[in-house]
Amino acid sequence: MKVFFPLIVCIFLYSCSKTSEETSKLENKEIIELTTNKIDPPDSILVMPMQLSLVEDSLAILKIGSDTYNFVLFDINNNKLFPFGLIGEGPNEVSDWVVFNDFNKSNRILQFFDMQRRSVLKISVDEIFNNAVNHFTVSPRIQGHLFSMIELDNGHQISTGRFSKRLRIRQNTEESYIIDYPFRDELVEHSHNVLAMAYQGKLKIHPDQSNKILYFTFNSPNLDIFEVPYTPASHIKKHYWKPDFEGVENGSNSRARLNNTNKGGFRFGTVTSNFMYLNSPISSDKYTEVIIYDWEGNQHETLRFDTKVNAIAVSSDDSKIYAIEESGTSDLLWAEIPKN
Repeated sequence: MKVFFPLIVCIFLYSCSKTSEETSKLENKEIIELTTNKIDPPDSILVMPMQLSLVEDSLAILKIGSDTYNFVLFDINNNKLFPFGLIGEGPNEVSDWVVFNDFNKSNRILQFFDMQRRSVLKISVDEIFNNAVNHFTVSPRIQGHLFSMIELDNGHQISTGRFSKRLRIRQNTEESYIIDYPFRDELVEHSHNVLAMAYQGKLKIHPDQSNKILYFTFNSPNLDIFEVPYTPASHIKKHYWKPDFEGVENGSNSRARLNNTNKGGFRFGTVTSNFMYLNSPISSDKYTEVIIYDWEGNQHETLRFDTKVNAIAVSSDDSKIYAIEESGTSDLLWAEIPKN
């Protein structure tokens, strides 16, 4: 017995150590102070913009608070606006529940997800420039409780929803479910329906590697980088802490009610070929910080705006950052990103 006891203890301790989540820690990296400049669009159509992305370095796409259009392309250099996405239920109209997903720079196609119709929509930039009435290509409606969905060049559809795991990968009729909910062992009292609500997030596609995905969560700072087809070996994860919430079980209306003590997560972010930019979960009443990661999950410098912002976009060469100011006017801002 004396011979085997240490071995048994080691095996027991190792198995116990594998049952709990490996927690990452935010590092104290250099803070780079940004000097912001205001952008003045030529038209008042930009009423309370809510979503910002760069399609090309001088061409931004914004979701706007208009009663007529969902989106606008903003040619920053020439100060021109191209509204598109008529709101409605007609054949060339889209619902107000449409969000921008991705831009494929090889064919200049914009991709959106319609949360109401549970479909992926696509349209070319040239179509928007050349036609007053826009014709979206609409994918077949997908069944299930979906929160978001992206479509890759190889035909794979990746969606978040009320699933037993965090993501569903679908190609034609074949489906698979991947990636456990962070800190699952500490949240065993909650069903996956409640966890899915607590861990809602955003999927972003690598600009040059269309099979490489970033998934970050809003209510707690957790990020996952993986490739499709999925293999555990390609999965990089940074899970910092779990959301603080109360689970409400009520059949299909199961939900997660955040507590006042919840510390927040990555509420917004963007990616370039080299880096990922995610807002810091450490909040301030005076400014917003953006943490820079590389695609291996390594934390780099932190950018600090001199005001509060609620959406960002970064140029492809990582030299400029754009933002929507978190204020009553929701001004558009830009700043140079200093090179070290």
